[in-house]
Amino acid sequence: MKTKTNKTLINISIDKALKLQVEEMFADVGLNLTSATILFYKQAVRQGKIPFEILLDPMPQSLKDELRELSSEPYNDYIPAGEVREQIHNAVLRGTQTDA
Repeated sequence: MKTKTNKTLINISIDKALKLQVEEMFADVGLNLTSATILFYKQAVRQGKIPFEILLDPMPQSLKDELRELSSEPYNDYIPAGEVREQIHNAVLRGTQTDA
C-alpha cells in the first residue's frame, strides 16, 4: 500500500560546473543538493526574505579608475577656515561700524 506524500518534485537546470562545485561544497558539510535546497526554502520562509545578501557585480574598473583620478585632483572649491573667520570678523566689524 502506497502512502500519500505532501511532497512535490522540482526540476531545475544549472550549469554542470556549478552543480559539481556546490555538490562538493555541500558534501563537505553533510548535505546533498536536495537537503541544501530544502534548507534554503525553509530559511527563506522563516526569515521572510532571501536568507542571504544579494550583491550587484563589483564596480566596473573603468569607473574605479575615473573615481581614483578625480579623487587625486586638488579640490579648490572651498574656503580655508582662516579665511572664513576673517570674513566673519570683518562682517561683524562692518555691522558694528554702521550701527554707531
